[in-house]
Amino acid sequence: MGQAIFSLLKKEPGIKFIIYSLWTEKVSGAKCTKNIQELFDKSNIVFLCVKPQDFYNLPSIKIDNQKLILISIMAGVRIKNIQRVFGARKIVRAMPNIALQVGKSVIGWCADKKCFRSSDLKMVENIFSKFGTSLYFESESMLDSVTAISGSGPAYVFLFIDALEKAAKKIGFDEKGSREAVIGTIEGSIAYLRNEKSANLEKLITRVKSKKGTTEAAFDEINITNFYSLWQRATQKAKKRSEELSAHEIK
Repeated sequence: MGQAIFSLLKKEPGIKFIIYSLWTEKVSGAKCTKNIQELFDKSNIVFLCVKPQDFYNLPSIKIDNQKLILISIMAGVRIKNIQRVFGARKIVRAMPNIALQVGKSVIGWCADKKCFRSSDLKMVENIFSKFGTSLYFESESMLDSVTAISGSGPAYVFLFIDALEKAAKKIGFDEKGSREAVIGTIEGSIAYLRNEKSANLEKLITRVKSKKGTTEAAFDEINITNFYSLWQRATQKAKKRSEELSAHEIK
């Protein structure tokens, strides 16, 4: 994720980058440092893109830079724990998904507005606009819901694509044809949905599903009521797991 953020932001004029990573010694377009204190002292914004378990093992850091904004994309690490480790006030917690790597992420984020100037939050929002679609939430607990929907969501979509591709091969498509047919159908459906804007999804389904037609024949093999309730239970389970991962507290 850190590499994706750098790749997207390095195209922006006037930004200088300092990177601290135990495994990175040279990056074109950035200064690499082995001194994490230097990173915090010389930066206006620091992205925390480490694994949660590695975060709790970071070296001790003293933050004197009162203008510094920390943006954490760590799953399950709450703002209060980041504050206790760094002593910083301006902390943004964000949850992107894997589509960040192609600039099409959905990013849920939150921050305590009392700790920021409005210009700070506008700058953060502008940064996130380079990554895809950003959704601001007043409550940090909503990030557990974001994790369950858009964070895990790409895997749900890939699962559906995989299932439909395998079904296509069973009825005669070859490898290339099944991928093109499924991806093309999904891309076209999304484009159609965006064009319809506020259209009700059930009505859109009805437009495709004619009485006693092929779509209805397919739907007859699926318990639609169970299909909806299954995904409700699945996302509730994912949200609960996110809450469990976020329960750790630093005393």
